[in-house]
Amino acid sequence: MAIEDYVSAREAPSTGHAPSRVRSMLQTLGNQLQARKEAGLTFVFVGGKIANGSQLLSEIEEALAEWQRLDALLLQERVQRQRIAARISPFVEFFSVVRRQIRHVERKRRRPLTAAQRVIAAEKLRQTRKLRLTMGKRQKKALKA
Repeated sequence: MAIEDYVSAREAPSTGHAPSRVRSMLQTLGNQLQARKEAGLTFVFVGGKIANGSQLLSEIEEALAEWQRLDALLLQERVQRQRIAARISPFVEFFSVVRRQIRHVERKRRRPLTAAQRVIAAEKLRQTRKLRLTMGKRQKKALKA
């Protein structure tokens, strides 16, 4: 059973805290409960659930253990990413060189447009710019007037 089980999701207001803040709050509360462990305190939670100090302390330790497992997984992921980067780095360098060579070989010069094709292309460009309103200031002013 986790701490969240003491309160239903609908009844529980958002804490407004980041997970790291909740983590430090749980650590502080756990330390305070550890100091008063023999006091025999009981706690009543929202929803009427009752727990003593040792039960609450075990819940807090369980929640903190989840964060520790997450930290361990994140560390493993970081190490794995570094390992992968080290393995693929030579391949990426090789691939980049080969790709540049392929592109250099494959490049062909564009066939030059004829005079009629240039006129058509220029007119298409003007019409497109007019349609999308991407002309200069003066052209826009002439359209609005």
